[in-house]
Amino acid sequence: MASLLSNTTTTTSRHHIRNDLAQLSSVYYSRQLLSLADIEHLQSIQQKVHNSGHHSNEQNASHHNPNHKHCTFMSRPAGPDLPANPLRVLAPQTLGKLLRFGQSSWLSADWSNPDGPLSSVLGPGSSGGGVGNLSIRIAEHWHYDVGGHLDNDLHFDQGSVITIVTALNDDFTGGVFRTFEANNSHLSHPLATGDSCCFVSHKYHNVTPVLSGFRESLVIELWEGGIATHGR
Repeated sequence: MASLLSNTTTTTSRHHIRNDLAQLSSVYYSRQLLSLADIEHLQSIQQKVHNSGHHSNEQNASHHNPNHKHCTFMSRPAGPDLPANPLRVLAPQTLGKLLRFGQSSWLSADWSNPDGPLSSVLGPGSSGGGVGNLSIRIAEHWHYDVGGHLDNDLHFDQGSVITIVTALNDDFTGGVFRTFEANNSHLSHPLATGDSCCFVSHKYHNVTPVLSGFRESLVIELWEGGIATHGR
């Protein structure tokens, strides 16, 4: 599946995503999608990015209060010791697992049906549609220390189509991934090590403060805007 991602170089999303319907959509899960070996490999790539000479302490401007958390972009330009798109080049099998999960979630949810939030986006039920019609907008390794959180209830991944979040550890307290639902309530989505969840990117989501330990996750956003190598 990793090889089926679009290689286009356009820079803008082509379709409108229904924000109101995104809030009504469900989150899909795959338990223990990634093995411990997969996770260790991802962590080794993160260290290579960190050691590559690129600044890896960049903060995503969409995250209010960047204190106590650190983002490493796993889809970056080539460097002296690092290929372009390192996640895709160095971990194609792991990325393939995540993309197949994204495709199956989209198909199960039927998000591209006429009444769905992605009705204007060609879905996986159509030839050439679904994940195969998208590109990786961003792949982020997030490390939250005690106090790290995403505190904006109305945060969403504007311009992306689907988002896949994977837990790389679970030996911490707090740090719960939640969605802010259409009825103005928070819905918790507990994730154990190796678990992934997939949702429409425009669905509101947040993370509660980490109370002890540290939280690691991988976040991948797919969009129609072509391959991107920088954070937003």
